[in-house]
Amino acid sequence: MKHIVIIGAGECGARAAFSLRERGFGSEVTLIGAEPHLPYERPPLSKDGLAEASLPKFIADAARYEEARITVLTGATAENIDRVRKAVTLSDGRSLSYDRLLLATGARPRAFPGVPENAGRIRMLRTHSDALAIRGALTPGGGLAVIGGGFIGLELAATARKLGAESRTPRRPAARSLPRRTRGDCRLRRRAAQAGRRGDHLRRADCGDRASR
Repeated sequence: MKHIVIIGAGECGARAAFSLRERGFGSEVTLIGAEPHLPYERPPLSKDGLAEASLPKFIADAARYEEARITVLTGATAENIDRVRKAVTLSDGRSLSYDRLLLATGARPRAFPGVPENAGRIRMLRTHSDALAIRGALTPGGGLAVIGGGFIGLELAATARKLGAESRTPRRPAARSLPRRTRGDCRLRRRAAQAGRRGDHLRRADCGDRASR
């Protein structure tokens, strides 16, 4: 195997590249990212990165990628994957051949039908530039409606409040803003209780429904 190409220069893609080196892979590794920055951590975007309008929290500096012999191509997107020829065509016209291809592009927020992405006063939070745009629009006394009551949405709303903006997180009547991972934890606890591996006193108030034997 001579060349591994990773499409997606987020945290997953970057750490996968370094993991290849740690596991002894000595051939070529190329990391492709659409943003102009080196790979960075995304969780701070809804917290300190938003409040302080700071630089991204980079996973590694350029010197470390060079030392690990990882080629990072920023500002480029994969336009086409030819699985027969094992080649990736980039937005700048370059073509990269590969022996193995890793897709680590992550997820994107779901846009409203018929509304262009980041149009007017509607913004999405996924990248560092998104965070900067939202930060620039937050003013003391201004208003912000956050669609999405998970960890990211609630952190964004809390940060907006700290900056003096009024923030609201719409949700269905009688629904609680409970992150999915927490719900999943509750399901695991229920199963454990049913199997007798934990206590059998999980209540509706704990997990949203009854789980006792």
